[in-house]
Amino acid sequence: MKVNHALILAAGAGTRMGEIGKVLPKVLWPVFEKRLLELEVEYAKRLGAEKIYINVHHYSEKLLSFIHGNPSFTDVEVLVEKDPIDIGGAVHNLANVVGYQGNLLIINSDQFIFLKPAVWDLAWDKYNSADVLLFAYDVKSTEHYNGLELKEDCFQGVIPNARIPRGEMHATYTGMSLVKLDKLKPCPGESRFFDSVANPQERVVKVENIKDSPYWDFGTLERYWCSCFEVLKDFDQGGVDMFTRFLIESGALKPERVSSSTYACEGEKVINLSSLPVKGVRNKIIFGEIPDSKALAQDERAIILGNLVEKL
Repeated sequence: MKVNHALILAAGAGTRMGEIGKVLPKVLWPVFEKRLLELEVEYAKRLGAEKIYINVHHYSEKLLSFIHGNPSFTDVEVLVEKDPIDIGGAVHNLANVVGYQGNLLIINSDQFIFLKPAVWDLAWDKYNSADVLLFAYDVKSTEHYNGLELKEDCFQGVIPNARIPRGEMHATYTGMSLVKLDKLKPCPGESRFFDSVANPQERVVKVENIKDSPYWDFGTLERYWCSCFEVLKDFDQGGVDMFTRFLIESGALKPERVSSSTYACEGEKVINLSSLPVKGVRNKIIFGEIPDSKALAQDERAIILGNLVEKL
């Protein structure tokens, strides 16, 4: 079997990215030399997707402007959602475009999962006997993710985080899944993913745990910060992680610009993604031009875009 279609979910408002997220859509936040959305397209290609789609709603004009004429998006189709239709609605919108045919890979626009070959093969084996396959991973209940109720490897429903005992590990949905579009019943308009797509009362939904496969998350200010500096740490240790190698191969991470915990600058734990020289700065990620001089002078961790400062 193969991935006929990939849908990169990019319609959100980016509310977890603070004030900067209101100016710079999260999917356009840089991961070193490339934007998240560019990297997600390359990631989908590496997973074997024959055709890639991106859905947009919030900030659609900014996203379309960035995508237009950008060679990273050659042959990528953008699906503009005039109204918010949730993830289930986005899947059905794409399914309608392709005639409810083929295998669909759903990808979050702020996460990367590099499945080890054995895990990927096992996932496809499960998918052969399912209508939907959810990729899951284990988290602590104190991380506030909902859980998956399972019967062996079959999904039974979502467990609200409040019902999970504190301190326990449990499986949660990563946001990545495989869907057989011909098994879906058309459902136009707004709908939730677990209602109209991965509904265990209507179709066979199985779960594959990604186990120890590399999983990188840029979905909040804190995770964005940690992931960026974890890449530099991994590079300093020889670049053993699949994601670090992916960034280098895709041109997002330029080895010559890395110096221990810094990128493209002189300082301590600083990533300079502006075109301006930066010296003597600590604990900063810098976008755009003319960063706030007061914020630069402080030692606290912060992400800076011009006069917008997000302290962590």
